[in-house]
Amino acid sequence: LIIMENGQLIGIAPLMVSKERVLLFNIKKIEFLGVLNADYCDFIIGGKKEEVIEEIYKYLLKNTKKDWDIMELSKIPENSKTLEISKNILKKYHISYDKFVITTSSLIEINTDFEDYFRERSKKFRKHLKQYIKSLNSEGKLAFEHYEDFNQIEPVLKNFFEQRIK
Repeated sequence: LIIMENGQLIGIAPLMVSKERVLLFNIKKIEFLGVLNADYCDFIIGGKKEEVIEEIYKYLLKNTKKDWDIMELSKIPENSKTLEISKNILKKYHISYDKFVITTSSLIEINTDFEDYFRERSKKFRKHLKQYIKSLNSEGKLAFEHYEDFNQIEPVLKNFFEQRIK
């Protein structure tokens, strides 16, 4: 689901409907694409996060409700604003929800450029990371890219999803 405003991409809700058998019932649920293989999932939103998330929920409830039974948005990082925003929106529309920790994963927030971060790590850490990068490079070129303009994300995501489908 993509959200546009005045011809500009402002949000992506990478969602799918999957089927699951629970006891004697077949359940159709909305969940994030690739949830089984992802460390974390979330909506991809440049700005106006609250407005965009509300539009996502409104669209799903108004236009697709007959296509699914439950919504299970798992693996959203604990520090994501999506959790609090979703809670407020669902309360506003009197929709019951539950939030619980399924798993934890490590996240390193780097508030400096990578070279400075890397230089501050221990010699052992740097050595191991270099070995991991060398191993990954033997499989193909490894590159780290940082995007500041939200509109740059669309072609990159298209490529990402095409690779995931293969």
